[in-house]
Amino acid sequence: MVMEKTKSKSKAYFLAANAMAAMFSIVLLVGLFYSNAGAASAVPDIKLNGMDNLTALASTSTLTATIQMDSGDQAGETADWWIVAETPMGWYYYEYPDMWHAVGSSMAGLQPAYQGPLSHITEPMEVLRVTGLPAGQYAFYFGVDTLVNGLLDGEQLAYDGIAFEIVDAKPVLSHIFPATTYAGASDETLTLLGGNFAEGATVNFNGVSREATVVSSTHLTAEITAEELAHAGTYSVSVTDGGETSDSLDFTLLTVTFGETGIDVPDWTAATHEKLDAEEIITNLDTVFDTDQVQRMDITIDSDNWRVMQNNLANLKAQVGESNDFSLMDDPIDVPCDLAYNGMQWYRVGIRFKGNSSLYGANNNKLPFKLNFDKFEDIYPVIKNQRFYGFKKLSLKNNIKDASLLHELTACELFRDFGLKSSHAAFYKLYVDTGSGPVYFGLYTLVEEVDDTVIKTQYNDNDGNLYKPEEDAATFATGTFDTYEYAKKTNESDLDYSDVQTLYDVLNSDLRVTDPSNWKTNLESILDVPVFLKWFAANNMLQNWDTYGVMPHNYYLYRNPDTQLFEWIPWDNNEALVSDRRCLRPDASEVTSQWPLIRYLLDDSDYAEEYRQNVQEFASSLFNYTRMAPIYDARAALIEDAVLSENRDYTFTSPRDFFEAISELKSHVAEREAAALAY
Repeated sequence: MVMEKTKSKSKAYFLAANAMAAMFSIVLLVGLFYSNAGAASAVPDIKLNGMDNLTALASTSTLTATIQMDSGDQAGETADWWIVAETPMGWYYYEYPDMWHAVGSSMAGLQPAYQGPLSHITEPMEVLRVTGLPAGQYAFYFGVDTLVNGLLDGEQLAYDGIAFEIVDAKPVLSHIFPATTYAGASDETLTLLGGNFAEGATVNFNGVSREATVVSSTHLTAEITAEELAHAGTYSVSVTDGGETSDSLDFTLLTVTFGETGIDVPDWTAATHEKLDAEEIITNLDTVFDTDQVQRMDITIDSDNWRVMQNNLANLKAQVGESNDFSLMDDPIDVPCDLAYNGMQWYRVGIRFKGNSSLYGANNNKLPFKLNFDKFEDIYPVIKNQRFYGFKKLSLKNNIKDASLLHELTACELFRDFGLKSSHAAFYKLYVDTGSGPVYFGLYTLVEEVDDTVIKTQYNDNDGNLYKPEEDAATFATGTFDTYEYAKKTNESDLDYSDVQTLYDVLNSDLRVTDPSNWKTNLESILDVPVFLKWFAANNMLQNWDTYGVMPHNYYLYRNPDTQLFEWIPWDNNEALVSDRRCLRPDASEVTSQWPLIRYLLDDSDYAEEYRQNVQEFASSLFNYTRMAPIYDARAALIEDAVLSENRDYTFTSPRDFFEAISELKSHVAEREAAALAY
């Protein structure tokens, strides 16, 4: 079969004069077009502007659609050919050779582009060329099915599709990350957030333009060279797209003191300072995360660099105070420090403040830190790939809002004891010297980082995609998908979010109502549902409100390469183990579709029963008074001296508050055990 290219079409020819429809949803993906596992061997291919992954296009730009196909061993077999589009104006279908038809908001009126034998289309065949499309969400699909009846037949369907956005011409720049780093840094990937970003956008740094990578219409990345980062100062950043340029934001390069870069490392050994394999790191867990003792860590920071950290923190807090945008707290400056532990030294370790409310809300000097042991390897080559007993990154949590200082460690242990993946944690007395000698900053909880050794030691393969969702996208509620807010923590340079997009699409599919059995099958093909139900049971019994179900953060999703399923990994447990008005009921009956992973799963009777059994198992085997009261007493005795010796400028507790908090923990577990067993 020979197909001729279509003529160029005007906007009026392609579009009906309908009002803008509601926000786009890929209904094909959640119904007929969700899976082509049993489809014909033909392989359709559609490209927009010559690309398989067009994400956004300016409203002033021209859109082209071309198709190709390898008909495989079904060449010559009769089929329905489908070329369809969902637009803000409704659904359209293409009729060969050169006509597009509008059918409104329903798919019911869609017709095949052609009915005839499958054939190879080796050269791109243009089926659309249009300029001036209105802003909104679009999706184009090319598919074939061999049941020739003029109806979309899912079981026989092979397809390809692309979803993208048409944006208004002028780009809007609202945030850049990082917004601050140190003068002399290596090449930096800059993340830019805003709106109306489209293919062809460029990023201007200090007046110099460079090509941007368009992740979505709200998310760009661009590379800034080491030469551009060489000198301290404030530089303007803007986005140009379609001949229009956004307002600019400031990027700041601070002066950090590095001193001599050719340093000696006399304590360096392969076993303690270099990369280790997973088994060697597991062996070191008993050393670094020894929960039977309170260990000591000493950190030395140059006094000038400490002032840089303090001034940067004050600036971030001021910005948050003006904007109420707590995401700004994720962007503090790193400086080098020296770290001493167990009679040995680690050299020029990157240290920065960490946390959100735990940092912004800290009303004294006991501030949380994050350590990165090879952060400055480009400046100090001798520390290349420096590790701390195999650990690259560690968090020092200040236990804010926890007068007992036991919440973080206890919750981490309970999750792991219940068969979930979770960080290890241990108690450390932290001393910090910022130029006037060591100062006791108090008792901290050292916590293993998920994107470092948790996935390396608790999975067979740590090459999967790891996400740390934040903000609205972390809810997975309809209309919240946002690539940036899914915060990729591994494979960051691969800007493909299709796996987490699939989870979002499947979860919110209409099949949940129209075909629950298929919905569950599809969900279980992308999410490890038993792991999620197990986590939610444990988390709800612990009464940890500062995570999914109440707050859109404090968890990770890891796509396990062995199963290709997303697994839930908890994070940040200082608010756990306390009865709070924000905590959920045991049956989570107050949870709405704003939190679909909870609401939709518990609305299914099978999943609800599995959750109920998990609740009772967690209480009967782990989280009960008989087991936990002695643990609380022993841990309190272990840390008592370290807690009571905290200076009032470096503590969130007091002797009275500490002992009362231990008593409250025991009362709490007794109450939760009763609630679980009664559920």
